[in-house]
Amino acid sequence: MATRDTYTKVHEDWMDKPNSITPILADDLEHIESGIKEAKDNRALKEIYDDDSINLGRQNESVKGDQSIAWGDNGIASGRNARAYGFMTSASGANSCAEGSRTTASGDFSAASGTDTTASGSPSHAEGGDTVASGNYSHAEGRLSKAEGYSSHAEGYSANAIGNQSHAEGYGTKAIGIQSHAEGHGTVAGLEEYPAATNSQHAEGFETCAGGHYSHSEGYKTIAGNSPSTYAAHAEGNETTAIGSYSHAEGNKTNARGQSSHAEGNETTANGDYSHAEGYGTVANMTCAHAEGYNTTAAPPYSHAEGLGVMAADMAQHAGGKYNSAKSGAVIIGGGTSDTDRKNIVEIDWNGNATIAGGAQLKGNVWIEGDVQTAFNNRTISLFGLQMEVEGRYNSLLSSLQQLQEQINNLTKRMDALKGAQAGQETTEDLIDSSVE
Repeated sequence: MATRDTYTKVHEDWMDKPNSITPILADDLEHIESGIKEAKDNRALKEIYDDDSINLGRQNESVKGDQSIAWGDNGIASGRNARAYGFMTSASGANSCAEGSRTTASGDFSAASGTDTTASGSPSHAEGGDTVASGNYSHAEGRLSKAEGYSSHAEGYSANAIGNQSHAEGYGTKAIGIQSHAEGHGTVAGLEEYPAATNSQHAEGFETCAGGHYSHSEGYKTIAGNSPSTYAAHAEGNETTAIGSYSHAEGNKTNARGQSSHAEGNETTANGDYSHAEGYGTVANMTCAHAEGYNTTAAPPYSHAEGLGVMAADMAQHAGGKYNSAKSGAVIIGGGTSDTDRKNIVEIDWNGNATIAGGAQLKGNVWIEGDVQTAFNNRTISLFGLQMEVEGRYNSLLSSLQQLQEQINNLTKRMDALKGAQAGQETTEDLIDSSVE
């Protein structure tokens, strides 16, 4: 808006030159001119100081808000009590303030400062460069940050706080869930496909994602919860995944998929509910299964596999050792050397029957109830009422036992004859000599 020039006096001082009709004195002329100057000056100043605004560089033909101030170059202060300072700033909200370059404060009680910032929430605050505070009571600062949720806060570079009461900070972070927090580089707290369905997540580190309710992801590319039905999952370390409710994955590339499951170590997987996998490459597949060691697998429910390359193949079975052969039973101990050379050295079935490959050394007392059988080619011999099955040197052993039995029988007969000997029978010495022979 163009301003009018102020009045300039022609002469600084007037001299008395009385007229014959009406004498004009210098004081009279000074009084008249002072009135003219005051009137013209006031008219010129009104362009700057209106009755209800101040205009120093206000954009031509722009709306002037009551008690507003536009100060700078092409500023617009159209809101009541608005303040616009700088270059092409705009303060349209009531009691708003825009300052800097091309800033916009459109929300009531909003403030925008810096370069190309926008504060549209009521109230809101945007500062820095290309930041946007669109949520009520929101705050965006830094560069290209956005605070969209109610009472949200975004800071850093391209941080985005979408959920109500959310907080995003760092580089390229997103706080989507209600009351969520994302910090670091490229982290996401919440689910983009369900922006208002989850809450209270925390993602920190590098490209981590905490999607489930109350979930927490930290480290490098970890994932804690991937659906609105997941609660309180925790993933930490390197590329770990905890997607079961109340699950925990830690270490390197571990996976806790079952509810309340726990995977730790390196590339372990706990698939079953309440399962636990630890060590290297172990897998706990079913409910309450536990796998530990190196490349062990506890597949059935309640099973336990430990050692090297061990597989538990029966419900509630304990398998240990190394490279066992999968078999049902209560306890299996493997003694193999590789995946292609699997064997068992101990097997105990659910009736308590045990099979041991190799010999056994027993020290101390041994109590045995029932028959004792040893399988050797299904051959059975009997000695003093004890049944034994033998193999290998069967014939020679059998012959020796038969000879021993014959000698025992002869000795028994001789002793009976001795006890019943009568006069005239063989003498005791003869009986003894014959028995020795």
